[in-house]
Amino acid sequence: MTVAFVVLASVASWALTGGPSWEGDYSDLPGLARWVLAAISEPQFYAVGSAGALLFAGGLIGHIAHRRGWYLQGFIQACGTGIWPSVAGAALLSVVLSALLWGATLAGGTWQPSLVPAAVLTYDGALVPTVVAALVGALVAPPTAAAISTRLPAGFHPFVGNVAAMSICTALIVPLLSFLPGVQ
Repeated sequence: MTVAFVVLASVASWALTGGPSWEGDYSDLPGLARWVLAAISEPQFYAVGSAGALLFAGGLIGHIAHRRGWYLQGFIQACGTGIWPSVAGAALLSVVLSALLWGATLAGGTWQPSLVPAAVLTYDGALVPTVVAALVGALVAPPTAAAISTRLPAGFHPFVGNVAAMSICTALIVPLLSFLPGVQ
């Protein structure tokens, strides 16, 4: 447990170093890594790298505690299904892919939506729909969010467009995944 704490503290402090945001420069790999960590926490904590690292670590600890039946296990992730690693892994894959695909369109400190968790939960963490949802989510959700956010009335936060894009893309894509070979 001490080693885990040292690693988490190191990652959290590293996430605080460097520039405040990544703005699509693909040669800035440390900046991209900090942006991915920050994106984990975006809806809750306004894209803070250390919050993202600790939120991810807390989810992992909570998942382990839930799987082992510990008394102090916190809230149940992934609706108590036990597939938190699939949900977290697919969400991270989607965030990285969307950054690589749409990173040049990012303004400093912005966030991109993901539709992956609903797809992973719907198909119980199965590999094919999880990976396809991450790919399609990275490809479709960010431009959909941008299109919606630019059409919002003055004074509306872009978060409204991001959440609307996640809802619309999820409602359209998750049912279509059932047509993939081997997906039930």
